[in-house]
Amino acid sequence: MDMVKKRKRPNYLRKGDAVLARRVVLGVIVAAIVVVIVGLVVSFFCNNERITQKKIDEMAREYYEGFVYPNLISGSMSQSEIDDVMKRYEKWGFAPVALRQLLLYDGQKNMKDGGFVKNYCDENETKMKVYPEAPYDKKSYRIEYEYKCEY
Repeated sequence: MDMVKKRKRPNYLRKGDAVLARRVVLGVIVAAIVVVIVGLVVSFFCNNERITQKKIDEMAREYYEGFVYPNLISGSMSQSEIDDVMKRYEKWGFAPVALRQLLLYDGQKNMKDGGFVKNYCDENETKMKVYPEAPYDKKSYRIEYEYKCEY
């Protein structure tokens, strides 16, 4: 008769080793989660596209508020005169302004930030257009952008 004896499998891990193994696996999982979270945070804050668009937006707002609006509206104009002037541009907006103009209009002050922007965006094809909005003060406007950038 062939009686097959069942052999006991050797226990490779002692009880203490199993606890240690669980802790190691848990540590690896936690480390992986931390790496993923750090990667997402870094990619959000160091995103070249986002940074470039933010710099262009800052330059465009400074251009309109510090150059276009003061040169278009004189200090002696009444609110009704300002309304008449700005209503003409409300629907169609002012002429598009290329990135090159934003970089050069103020004696090249924007060129230091523009160096970063120029690495990614075409100076002649990246444009912005300002649309004044009621009540037609310095801060009442919207800007539309046409980005021609490669990241």
